Amino acid sequence: MGADWKSALGRLRKYPVNVHVILPPCPADRISAVEIQLGKMPEDLRDMLRHFNGAKLFIKAGPLMRIFGISTDPTPPDLEWGADCHIEKYVPRWRHAAALRDKQWPIAITNYGGLIVMHEGGLTKQWDTSQGIWEPMEWQFAEWVEHMLGEGDAFMNEE
Repeated sequence: MGADWKSALGRLRKYPVNVHVILPPCPADRISAVEIQLGKMPEDLRDMLRHFNGAKLFIKAGPLMRIFGISTDPTPPDLEWGADCHIEKYVPRWRHAAALRDKQWPIAITNYGGLIVMHEGGLTKQWDTSQGIWEPMEWQFAEWVEHMLGEGDAFMNEE
């Protein structure tokens, strides 16, 4: 079962306007073009892109998390969005860096350096970019969405 994006986006919209930047859904032709380049995306990733095409979430001094999207024309300026926050740019570098990553899809990065990577079947894990190791937790994608929302709520409630 996939993520309940109607509920998740509803939770995010309850925050003040400046707490999140959520881009509009990704055009279907851009999803198809990236799949031709990188292979078939997991259905959960395609579903997410059909609801929004990248986001900066839980912004205080900076965002707690950036969810990657697919570049569109026109793209938001690099200083506002970051050139690396596009699936078609990040995934090839990730896959090139090590063997056995050909079916992995980096989809987000946290402000503390946790790279969120979706594997086949929707299994979602976090790579610690500073230590170069997998964190012990893993989630099905819908569970990760709930975890991320809970982590964001806690982050916003910190003093």
